[in-house]
Amino acid sequence: NGIPAAFLVMEFVEGESLQQLIDAKRALDSGEAVHLFLELLGVLDYLHSRVPPILHRDIKPSNIILRPNGFPTVVDFGSVRRVFLSPEESGSTIAGTYGYMPYEQYMGQASPSSDLYALAATFLHLLTGRAPRDFMNEEGRIQVPDPLPGEERLGMVIARLLRPSPAERFARARDVRDALVNPSVALTPAAARP
Repeated sequence: NGIPAAFLVMEFVEGESLQQLIDAKRALDSGEAVHLFLELLGVLDYLHSRVPPILHRDIKPSNIILRPNGFPTVVDFGSVRRVFLSPEESGSTIAGTYGYMPYEQYMGQASPSSDLYALAATFLHLLTGRAPRDFMNEEGRIQVPDPLPGEERLGMVIARLLRPSPAERFARARDVRDALVNPSVALTPAAARP
């Protein structure tokens, strides 16, 4: 009939979502949790290092598939946004899921640090079996239990990534990776030290 049609082709990803693992109450051992976290940091580092950077803006347990080989895949890029907009593009769209997105994202101000916050909220849920909203105080800030189940260093990294101010979090996925694998990296941001 002469009318152009657009098609979206997506790959079928075999595996289980982290949400399915949580729902089945399947706990990951410390080594599995750290491996999964490091692999996902690699995915975010790749996305954030594109020019312009790509922000997922909706990292959560149902958007991470654990393949049968033990490696994760991030899915549902419907909320992706490039960091830099052209002059013709204006305004912002708020995208994300309550409990997993940081305050600045509610204001339309997402950054790589926002995706890292969502990854930390996802792992808080995965490690505790409780949704991030269960840990929110009256101000809407997540209070990370101390200690978190699993490896201590991972718990400390998650706590730093869930700080309300982006300036107090790690700015880049590779900085988080360095903090996890290099014990000499300080895990408490200068602004949060007593």
